[in-house]
Amino acid sequence: MKCWAVAPTFVGMLTTPKKSGPAATLYVCTNFRSGVHSSCAARGSKSLLAELKAEALTRDLDVIIDTVVCLGHCEIGPNVRIAGGEILHGVTSKDIGAIIDRLHSVNAQ
Repeated sequence: MKCWAVAPTFVGMLTTPKKSGPAATLYVCTNFRSGVHSSCAARGSKSLLAELKAEALTRDLDVIIDTVVCLGHCEIGPNVRIAGGEILHGVTSKDIGAIIDRLHSVNAQ
C-alpha cells in the first residue's frame, strides 16, 4: 500500500495528493464456451493471463490485471482491454510486451 503524507501547511492545503492505487487496469476475457476454439479460454486466455501478470510483476508495475467473463468478440479472441480503451483481439504471448508497455504508459499519465 502506498501512503502520501502532506505537511499541515498552507502550501500543503493547496497541493492535491497523488491518488493511491493503480492507475491502469487490464481485463482479460476468460470465458469458456463449448466447441473447438469458440471462446477466449479455449484459445489460451488463462495462460495468457498468467503471463501478463508475471510480466507486470517482473517490471514492478502497480497495475490491476483481472478477468472478465466476456468482451463480446469470442470468435476473434483471446481478447483483452485496458480499462477505458479499445479491445485488443487475437492476443498472443508475442503481444505481452507491447500490452505491458501500454499499461506502463497509462500509469505514467
